[in-house]
Amino acid sequence: MRIFRVIYAVWFFFNFLWVFIVLLPFFYIAFSKPEWYKYGHKLRALWGKAILILGFVRLKVYNKHLLDRKKTYVIVANHASYFDIISITCGIPIDLNFMSKIQLQKIPLFGIFSKSIDIAVDRHNSIQAAKAYMRANQQLKNNIRSICIFPEGGIKEMSPLVSKFKEGAFKMAVENGTTILPVSILDNWKLSPNDKFEGRPGMMRIYIHEPIETKNKELNEVNKLCDNTYHTIKRKVEENI
Repeated sequence: MRIFRVIYAVWFFFNFLWVFIVLLPFFYIAFSKPEWYKYGHKLRALWGKAILILGFVRLKVYNKHLLDRKKTYVIVANHASYFDIISITCGIPIDLNFMSKIQLQKIPLFGIFSKSIDIAVDRHNSIQAAKAYMRANQQLKNNIRSICIFPEGGIKEMSPLVSKFKEGAFKMAVENGTTILPVSILDNWKLSPNDKFEGRPGMMRIYIHEPIETKNKELNEVNKLCDNTYHTIKRKVEENI
């Protein structure tokens, strides 16, 4: 019944909020200096794991053995739920950040991530978007940390079906010779629909695909690389709908 799904959503949000508030002073410290961001990310993963436990959500990661924790990746994943960031943060055990919408900076307190470790993008401001792209490129060029990009460009109305990917993440990977890590997020749309304030406990699964090396690829291969990765992620998602 919907009433129980709404009650669960309230319960989840309550835990989401109070755990964040408890950790907030530590977030401010960890994100006060770029050299401390890796500790801030570990703290963010701890926050995510705590709210999953309190929300009675189990996280299962397939093919974690494919990860090389010493490497820097461009992580690309489908995006169908607000749970997706938690899945990546808790399920991919490496130092990473996100390309995020600049609107997140305006959210009281939670904007701390978008103003520090994550890279905010204003798609309606070409100058700001170019600066964000340059910052991400510099991060990858210097192997500072991996970056996660949702190449659909946000949660779409057709979710959980996967929308066509934009090429930016793949161009960035090729330009810097960074390995692409395709990830299929399978269940989050069931646990937390993007268009309703409701939810339910259950299993959160993410599937790590074979990493794709880009060191010998040229920019004219970006379109094919984007298309092939899109179909790889899309097939796995559709097998589980």
